[in-house]
Amino acid sequence: MPRRNLELIDKVWQHIQDHPEQHQQSAWIDIGSCGTAACFAGHTLLMSGYSPSDIMELLNHDGGVRKPAAKLLGLTRMECATLFRGDNTTAMLGLMVKDLQNGEKLLSCNQYEELADDE
Repeated sequence: MPRRNLELIDKVWQHIQDHPEQHQQSAWIDIGSCGTAACFAGHTLLMSGYSPSDIMELLNHDGGVRKPAAKLLGLTRMECATLFRGDNTTAMLGLMVKDLQNGEKLLSCNQYEELADDE
């Protein structure tokens, strides 16, 4: 099992909380007239030195953005499938990040959806 990069997970999560206008979970990266928005995986790459054009180029390769972002974060394939899902809400991401920080296995997205609705 890969070793989780908690420092980077925290950094990406903090950025998403501080700049919600730059978070768009449904797109790896979106370069629009109002600036660049990205999902959790896209922000992981941006905060690790990738440029928006680097990320756009990755979209054309096998593994796309998911594979390098998962490697940087130290996530398993199942963890990145859960964390990077396009319809995760910010509340769901917060619960996922908390579990990752606590060394827990991630639950299913449906479970996080239910937990987020309960808060």
